[in-house]
Amino acid sequence: MWDLNTLGRMNDDYVKKEREDKRSLAVLARRLMTPHPPALSVLIAVITEAEEYGIFIDLIREYLPDKLAEILDEATPTDKMMVFAKHFEDRYFPLDYAFRNGDVEEYGQLTGRIPIIARGLSWDDYDGIAESGRPGIQLLTYLLENPSREADMRVALGEACLEHVTPGILEQVPAEGFRIKELNSLVAGTKYSALETWGKMISLDTGNLLLDTTQEDVYSGGYEMPDWDRNEVEGFTKEWKEADALDDKVFKLVEWLEQDTPAHFRELLEFLLERRVKLSGSTSSPRDGTNTDKGAGSLSVGDSGEPSGPAG
Repeated sequence: MWDLNTLGRMNDDYVKKEREDKRSLAVLARRLMTPHPPALSVLIAVITEAEEYGIFIDLIREYLPDKLAEILDEATPTDKMMVFAKHFEDRYFPLDYAFRNGDVEEYGQLTGRIPIIARGLSWDDYDGIAESGRPGIQLLTYLLENPSREADMRVALGEACLEHVTPGILEQVPAEGFRIKELNSLVAGTKYSALETWGKMISLDTGNLLLDTTQEDVYSGGYEMPDWDRNEVEGFTKEWKEADALDDKVFKLVEWLEQDTPAHFRELLEFLLERRVKLSGSTSSPRDGTNTDKGAGSLSVGDSGEPSGPAG
């Protein structure tokens, strides 16, 4: 038998539980009636990417712990990764643009490897300088040998340069350009030292992994993206800053060159030619120095001032 006090407590507990159940049902009803149901991508991720989702959360806790709530508050996996990429770039370095642009739907595309952006100049990028490169870049590139040794590329580049300087100036450039390996002795410690930096960039020999690796290397499997690791992240953060500094150095020279293109290009070219003669101890003219004879790939300019193609 229960006394009155016990029955009273039992009744109060029953009423309290009933109220809680009603509240729970009301909350569920509101969620079911919401005009914005959970995105299908979220449901798929929960079902098929549970492990990857857990790794994604671990990445947030490791690298962006103060942004955890903000990132997880986003509706879809795509949005979550996009916000992650934005904050990661602010703190470390940019991830593949597909994440920042919202073009990735599966967590596994982020959690498997660090999706770095390789900044190296591919052969297609080099070839495109003649068509769409800014004037200063075209001229600096024409000063240097073509790392791929393809004559047609050099001819096209020379034709583009004729839009910025006269044939008379351009003809003074060594037929195949200055050798990249000789640039250190020619420009190191001078205001033109960025020319050597550009030479190393076009030949993928800067010593900076990001600048010496192309996106083609990444996509073709020639370079395997690194695993997520604190040391890797810190290393690439440093590499990215170094790559930015090298880019800035080159573009300062480009900007100077473009301030008065004909005069500044002539100044740079004459410096290189005279410096080469001085270092060689030769009494011959600068144009007659090493690697200056006309040959395959040189731009021959006739009396009309129009390029006539590779010299025979």
